[in-house]
Amino acid sequence: MPEEEVFFDLTKEQVAELGIVVVETEDGCRVGASTGEIFEIVNTATPDERRDPKLYTAMLAQTGHVGERETCELLDPLNGKTAGYVFPLTAFRDTENFDGMWLRRYADVAFRAATSRETISQFSAGISIESLRDRRLFLDEVLDDSLSIVVLGNAARELFDVDNDTLEFMLFKQGVHVVRSRADLLPQAPGSEWRTRLKLVKPDDLVASEAAVFLNLLKSADRDRLGVGAFMHLYQALEFCIDHIFGWGVEKIANEGLDTWDMKAELSKITGESYRLGLLDSQYLPGLPSRSVLNDLAQESREFLAALGVGLDPDATWHKLLYKCRNIIVHNQIMMLKTDHVPLRDLVITLRAASMEILFSFTKPAAGVAA
Repeated sequence: MPEEEVFFDLTKEQVAELGIVVVETEDGCRVGASTGEIFEIVNTATPDERRDPKLYTAMLAQTGHVGERETCELLDPLNGKTAGYVFPLTAFRDTENFDGMWLRRYADVAFRAATSRETISQFSAGISIESLRDRRLFLDEVLDDSLSIVVLGNAARELFDVDNDTLEFMLFKQGVHVVRSRADLLPQAPGSEWRTRLKLVKPDDLVASEAAVFLNLLKSADRDRLGVGAFMHLYQALEFCIDHIFGWGVEKIANEGLDTWDMKAELSKITGESYRLGLLDSQYLPGLPSRSVLNDLAQESREFLAALGVGLDPDATWHKLLYKCRNIIVHNQIMMLKTDHVPLRDLVITLRAASMEILFSFTKPAAGVAA
C-alpha cells in the first residue's frame, strides 16, 4: 500500500484545513499556514545567478556519506567533465561548503528541489511541526538528515544519452540510491568509498535495457544483506550474462558448419554453467577496470568453502570456486546449518561488488572472437 501523505505530523486533511503553503524566497523558503508564517528554511548556497530548475534533474538520494563536507562531483562518462553534484543535506549548514560559482548554482537548484512541498511531505523529519514554529532552520533540520540530493545538468545528461532507469543504475553503482519516498529507503545505504569526484560509467546497451530489473535485484539483495536470498539475487546478474553467452554460443556453433559429432561436443560444452562462467571471465568482460573484485571473490569463496570442509584445488579460478558455493547454497543448505560461523555475509558483500563490475563490463565480443 502507498504511504499516506503527511507533512511532519499533519495528515493530508490537516494540511488542507490549515492551508499549509511553501513559498520560495530569495534566501530560502518559508512554510506557512492561512494564519501566517510557521518557520523559515535558510539557503546557504547564495548563488550569483539563480538558474532555471527546468535545466536540471534533481533527485533525493540515500548515500553512505552525509557529512557536511562530503559533497561529490559527478563526471560525464564520455568526456570526464562535470555533469552534476551529490550534496548531503548537511552541506547546507554553511556557505563555506559551496566554494565555487557553479557549485553554488547547482546547490541552489538542489535546495529549491529539496524544499518543494512534495519533497517535504515525503521526507520531513519525524517531529511536530509546532516544534518548529518561529524558527530559522537549516535544511537537515527539516528533512531526514541521512539524505543527499543529486543534481545533474540536463545538457550534460543528454550527451551521454541514458533513460531514467539507466541513470539511476549508474548512480547506484557509485553508492547513490535515488529515493522517491521513505518506502524506498534501504536498511543501510549502499556501500562506497567517499571521493570528491565520481566518474559515472555507462553499461552496455544490453544491460542498460534491463536496468530497472537489475536495480530491483540489487536493492532486494541489500534488504537481505546477510542471507541466502541476497546471494541468490546477486547471482542472477551472472545468470543473465551466461544465458546470453549460451545463446550467442549456439548461434556461433550453428554457423560453423560442423559435422554432427563436433556440433554435439560443442553444444555439450556450452551447456555447462561452469564452462560459460569461464567464458564470461575470459571473453565477455573487456571493459573490466580491475580484476581485484574477482580476486576478492575468489578469496571469499575459498573461505566459505573451507569453513564447510570442502576440498579445494589451490589453482581454482574465481568462477569455479563461486560455482561450488552456489551449488551448496542452492542444493545443500543442510551442510551450512550443520556448520558454525559460515562466512556467508562476507561472500555476499564481495559478490555484490563483483556483480556490479561484471554488469557494467559485460558486452558481446566483436565478430570473429572465438567462443
